[in-house]
Amino acid sequence: MLTFKGSVQFVKDEHRDLPVKDKDGNPTGQMKDHRFVEIMMLIPQPDKTQRVIVVKGFDTKITCPKIGDIWETPEVRRYDAYSEACPIVMIG
Repeated sequence: MLTFKGSVQFVKDEHRDLPVKDKDGNPTGQMKDHRFVEIMMLIPQPDKTQRVIVVKGFDTKITCPKIGDIWETPEVRRYDAYSEACPIVMIG
């Protein structure tokens, strides 16, 4: 089980209505509420430096930390170090 623990620098927790799609992928007339979470953290490294990571979640049921808190992520589902300037961590 992979988790990260560090200082929270930024938190974005928002809800968006997205169209419901049928089995063929075509949008229907219905909308469904989805939750998007994005948390930027500074993770201490063994050489006394700190590394920035961005934690993203879709329809996750976590309680978001506050800026400045020391927070440990839930279990990481995906770690992508090559997508942007800093690693992107996906949680469930």
